[in-house]
Amino acid sequence: MLNDHVNHRVIANIERIICEKNKERASQNFPRIRKKDLTLRSGDSLWRLRNCINYPNLKTLITWADILETDISEFFKPL
Repeated sequence: MLNDHVNHRVIANIERIICEKNKERASQNFPRIRKKDLTLRSGDSLWRLRNCINYPNLKTLITWADILETDISEFFKPL
């Protein structure tokens, strides 16, 4: 159950970060970041996380943080 809660927190924070980054990118006329961009680079990890099948490993979290240009700690902030 604890992992399910953490998975939902990570998903919610990823969605929040994508939304915030896309607002910044729109003001600079840069292309939007899509959830698909994360899954293409990390296999089906985002789908597995959303469906509570497993938890992403550190390499995947680092990849997502790099794509989103954010610190990994942002994924674990309280909702």
